[in-house]
Amino acid sequence: MTDIAEIKSKLDIVDVIGTYVELQPAGRNFKAPCPFHSERTPSFVVFSESQTWRCFGACTSGGDVLNFIQRIEGLDFVGALGLVAQQLGIELSKPESNPRIANSDPLFAANEAAMSYFSKQLYEPIGKQALAYLQERGLSQETIADFHIGFSPEEPGALTKSLGAIGITQDILAAAGLVTDRGDGAKEVFRNRIMFPITDIRGRVCGFGGRQLNTSGPKYMNSPRTEIFDKSRILYGLEQAASTIRSSGRAIIVEGYMDAITAHQFGSNEVVASMGTAITQPQLNSLINVASTVVFALDADAAGQNATLQKLSDALTSFQDLQTKSMVRTNKNSTIFATPKRQLDFRVISLPEGFDPDTLIRHDIEQWHHLVLEAQPLIDRLFTEISRQGDNQTSTGKAAIAEKLMPLIYSSVDNFIDQDRYFQLLAQILGVSRSTLQASTGNQRSVPRVTKPNNQNAYPASPNPFTYAESNFTENYCLSLILKYPELQASANHYELENVLSAENLELFTAYKENGTIEELQRVFQGTPLETHLETIIAIKIPPIESSERTQALKQTLRTLQEKRLREIKRQESEISAQMDLNSEESVQSFDQNALKTNEELRKLFKDKDRSS
Repeated sequence: MTDIAEIKSKLDIVDVIGTYVELQPAGRNFKAPCPFHSERTPSFVVFSESQTWRCFGACTSGGDVLNFIQRIEGLDFVGALGLVAQQLGIELSKPESNPRIANSDPLFAANEAAMSYFSKQLYEPIGKQALAYLQERGLSQETIADFHIGFSPEEPGALTKSLGAIGITQDILAAAGLVTDRGDGAKEVFRNRIMFPITDIRGRVCGFGGRQLNTSGPKYMNSPRTEIFDKSRILYGLEQAASTIRSSGRAIIVEGYMDAITAHQFGSNEVVASMGTAITQPQLNSLINVASTVVFALDADAAGQNATLQKLSDALTSFQDLQTKSMVRTNKNSTIFATPKRQLDFRVISLPEGFDPDTLIRHDIEQWHHLVLEAQPLIDRLFTEISRQGDNQTSTGKAAIAEKLMPLIYSSVDNFIDQDRYFQLLAQILGVSRSTLQASTGNQRSVPRVTKPNNQNAYPASPNPFTYAESNFTENYCLSLILKYPELQASANHYELENVLSAENLELFTAYKENGTIEELQRVFQGTPLETHLETIIAIKIPPIESSERTQALKQTLRTLQEKRLREIKRQESEISAQMDLNSEESVQSFDQNALKTNEELRKLFKDKDRSS
């Protein structure tokens, strides 16, 4: 089984899309507002039986599970495949083994080049002070290399000149957040700073953190927000920590770069950094498929602890709300994106006075390990702090405490026995009865979760990969024709191939247009998950045919694929017309217009077939 077939066999489209949008049952299917355009009435439908999705509103887009991930995450096919493979624990070819993947986005390529430049500068005479600082902090050469730590010189224009020499333009550097222009000329964002590359879980350099070496400017600063970097969505060190977190089931979140780096040097490899005091929902989302327990390490400073606890409370509530709204189904084939049967266990440790994770780990690694093992449940800590800081003497104060803690009970505790225990504890803290407590905040209930329709005993598994391959033979044959007979590319360009080709075949066709020959295509995809699929396409036997017959064969094959697509859309329209909310004039008009467009396309297709027969 190929990487692509293996991954598709383990994905369930409803589980995947259910983590991005809140799905509601609609007969055998599910619906939601389309995530790709603004609308009031849900027109986005997920078909669990065919493992496809389609918008019947303004954008009229559709596809399979990997198409969806590509579009919503802004990735190419290989990128989407790599993302889900990482979550599934399937080993794919390393991105750096293939130049197409490493440099598929110019912003990532620019950051990769900048990282190499900074790393080199650290060992030049100009980086002597920066290297001495890192050595004084106890970092080994191996650790510096593992985290690709570098140095940005003070000299204006040094980075721009170096990267410009290899073809990276100033516009690309600006878009990557490496230079800025506020009307007084372009200037490097990072100067005279120790540089910490920030990578995503796939190892791509998204941005940088920089520590000053003098007293000018902020001590730490990060890349500005760009197309590929948003500090609130990334955990520093997750690329290095992911495998350990997956095997241990535990992630430890610290605040700073050096905290995480030191932890890894001393063998605590499940540590990642939030790059600030705030913990965000997207950062927690990045851990849900690799960890079962998340431990937060709080500074010893009381004021800092209180601020962090408040942010943790907010992030925890919003995170758990999102999880309860997403799908709870799991099946034997699907282990990705589905909400876990047990929610993440959030815990917290408080460090001894005068220590942060970096200094404590250097001082006493055994004490660090002990604190991690004995970490307190976060909700217990929040109970203690919120009730201590609140006013439990007046009815108004008691209600305020209850309003803060009740949502945490509902969202953070996933069984009724523990919920009841926390309700009793809260009632005891406030000095009121359980019934009075419920009456003061309303009889809240946890957010209802989407469940399977009553008329289904079980959800269908993802399509068998061999059935998938058989059903796509016509599509593969079509692509094989185009690859083997380059003169057919012009004819193929007249068709909207993005509507009839699967994500993997569209990726191959796009790359073929850019590279021109099968040999070059093989080189481009060598060592990637698409290599085997490409060889399958090339191996399809095509009988010798004349030039005119080749063009006719391509047209017939494309018409077959178009007819198949349009008939499937008509079937879907018929299936969901009775289940969609078509009460508004806008939704009725949009649905009818799309249906008429599909009918018109079918009529035109049949006319073309009659004309050519």
